[in-house]
Amino acid sequence: NDPQATGGFNVFISEGAGSAQYITTLAAGSTSYTYTGTVGGITITDGGTYTATVQALPDADNNAYANSGAFNLNAPDPEPPTNPTGLSITQATDEFTLNWDNDPLATGGFNIFVSKNTDAIQYVTTVAAGSTSYTYQGTLAGIPITTDGTIYTVTVQALPDADNNNYSNALVYTGNINEVTLPDNDPNFHIYLAFGQSNMEGSAPVENSDFTTNNRLLLLQSLDCSNLGREKNKWYVMAPPASQCFSQLSLVNTFGKEMVNSQPSDVNIGIINVAVGGADIRLFDKDKFEDHDELAADPFFAEKIQAYGGNPYQHLVNLGLLAKQKGVIKGILLHQGESNNGDTNWPNYVKTVYDNLIADLGLDADQVPLLAGEVGHTNNGGLAGSMNTIIQTLPSVIPTAHIISSEGVTILPDNVHFDSAGVRELGKRYAQKMTSLLTTLSTEDVTIQENEFGLIQNQPNPVVNNTNISFTIPAQTHVSLKVFSVSGIEVAELINNELSAGTHSVEFRKENLAAGYYIYTLQTKSLSESRKMIIVSE
Repeated sequence: NDPQATGGFNVFISEGAGSAQYITTLAAGSTSYTYTGTVGGITITDGGTYTATVQALPDADNNAYANSGAFNLNAPDPEPPTNPTGLSITQATDEFTLNWDNDPLATGGFNIFVSKNTDAIQYVTTVAAGSTSYTYQGTLAGIPITTDGTIYTVTVQALPDADNNNYSNALVYTGNINEVTLPDNDPNFHIYLAFGQSNMEGSAPVENSDFTTNNRLLLLQSLDCSNLGREKNKWYVMAPPASQCFSQLSLVNTFGKEMVNSQPSDVNIGIINVAVGGADIRLFDKDKFEDHDELAADPFFAEKIQAYGGNPYQHLVNLGLLAKQKGVIKGILLHQGESNNGDTNWPNYVKTVYDNLIADLGLDADQVPLLAGEVGHTNNGGLAGSMNTIIQTLPSVIPTAHIISSEGVTILPDNVHFDSAGVRELGKRYAQKMTSLLTTLSTEDVTIQENEFGLIQNQPNPVVNNTNISFTIPAQTHVSLKVFSVSGIEVAELINNELSAGTHSVEFRKENLAAGYYIYTLQTKSLSESRKMIIVSE
């Protein structure tokens, strides 16, 4: 209201680019007017474009007016931009340039952020709509760009972004990133292949502890990543990301650290990770992958697939063959299932991929187990938690498969991806299972001396009805001998008492146990050992 508008207010309206039409004059003190139906010969309709004008009276100079500017009546909200795609980094001595694909829907431009190591993220600037690059140099937002090996997280956010989720980020390593030169055919270089979708690729935020490295943990770089200073097909000391150039924390990051800690000091660990967020498991079927690349319609995911030459399976095999020249492949890690939620054929799809990997890499399935992790549990809010009942059936299709439970593992608010703590916990569980399997696999053909501690392979094996399990202990001690299913459930206790030094034997009857693989474990107060046996149907 304007008390000086003693003559009231004239109201005008125009449609599109048409001239303004007088509608009415409102009394002094008025503060609103509703346009409806047909006024001034103009029909108000949904989707129409109008300009409304109000003139305060008296107005001798004809300039006491204001207009609304053009507006769309009940027009649908414009389509929002998506996460910026095509992220790449160009590095120079004391600067780096962030590049991305243009998005015509980003009408508000792009926000740029940077953080150093794991410090809080800092806003830097907003670049105009149509921009496709920004160069960080000097000191920005109080953060100096240096070449001393600092790790930066750079972020570009497409605007408008009402939900604050239209962003992509990347890690940038400065300083010299040196590749590691390895000898050929090292039996103490243990290599693990990993594949799957987003939780294996890396979706959890990288935190301070994740940047800790170990010279015994190496990564065979799967892609050329200028932002990381890494080249494809070369070995580097492992640090996030472990898959795509702009991925985050993967299960293999913690798996690798735990494996290094569990193995003798002369054993090194190598990781190969080829994963595609959102992928159907059949994207890794070498004969059918082209029928299951639905993600290719989305530029964000299509870029990930094309980074692997359009064929992630063959890319993994090529890296595996290269790695075999340096060491021994000990296991295969899988985390996938969210994109196949409810598909009861999933175990058979996985079997096809696993069998192909074993054949194409010239491996022995009995010596190279498959470890498959559950997706986020329903009781933790996991949207695909029902898939776990299908995942748990995998050992019935692949006898050398082992399921890694995700019960209690925490997830992100999207209810699909594990959070940083959850990724570390699940990666640790993968490592614990692999360590126990290595103990079993490495002792199957060892001859035990009378004065040594050791568990002897059961005879006969496979087991039809009953089998004998023998072991040697060097001194009198309390002994426990138990049989477990591959999922870790105790199915029989054979011994739980004090025994004298020497070799002992006990008969184990399969009773009503289902056919499959079982683990039997010998344990004293200070030592333990496990072996694998196979039970078959009569």
